[in-house]
Order: sequence, then structure tokens, then C-alpha cells
Amino acid sequence: MFKRLLSAATIASAMFVSAALFPAAADFNMNAGPIWNQGEAQAKCTKACAVTWNGNWTTTVPGKMSICSVQNKAADGQTYVIMDAKGGLEAGPIWNQGEAKGKCDAAAGKVKWNGQWTTTVPGKMSVCGCTGTATPWK
Repeated sequence: MFKRLLSAATIASAMFVSAALFPAAADFNMNAGPIWNQGEAQAKCTKACAVTWNGNWTTTVPGKMSICSVQNKAADGQTYVIMDAKGGLEAGPIWNQGEAKGKCDAAAGKVKWNGQWTTTVPGKMSVCGCTGTATPWK
């Protein structure tokens, strides 16, 4: 009832990918280790969705949009990075590294737990739904 159902393909992907999943432009999932109930999800998912800018960014649409790479140390003890061929956090146009610091920190601060979670490997792994502006890197 409290868990968001994911497609079999998404669940299979979650088991093999160490980076975040991007099922929709505004939502993505972060691994959080096993979650047994909604109370535990509250603590683990808040931590799993808390990301910080790792210093990397790229322009996806010249003069219009850049995405920032962020990472966290999730509740399962692993460090996960959001920005690879799958995407990153939208931050508007970025012209240089100095400007990236402010914009990427702000983009990372907007990522929050969306209240959803699901178990991908019973007894071993659950993923938390995070809401931010993660978009594919084209």
C-alpha cells in the first residue's frame, strides 16, 4: 500500500545499476538498503535523497540548459552519483565553474524524498523515490 509499484524492467535495472534510475524527468530512485516499513522509509529515504554537488556539470543545450552531477552516501553505505549518460539535475545555463557552484548547490538542495519507496530485492535492497529535476543527458 505504501510502496510504489515499479515495472519488472525497472526492478531488474535497479539490481544492476549503481547510479540513480530515471523513470521520469522529475523523479528518480536511490538505493537505500532494506526497508521494512514506512517509519524506516522516512529515515532512510530522507538520507538517500539528500544529495550534494560533486563539482561536475555539463551543458546540454548551449546558452539554455546545463545539468549538474550530484552524489550522496545512501543509507545502504554506498555512494551513488547522479549524472552519467542517464542524466543530471537541471540548473539553467552555466557559463563557468564559479557560476556552477551556486547553481548546482541550489539544484541539489531541491531534491527531496517524494514519500514513495519499493523493495527491489527482498530483504536486501529497497529504492526511495526522489523528486528533483533530473533530466536525461542527450
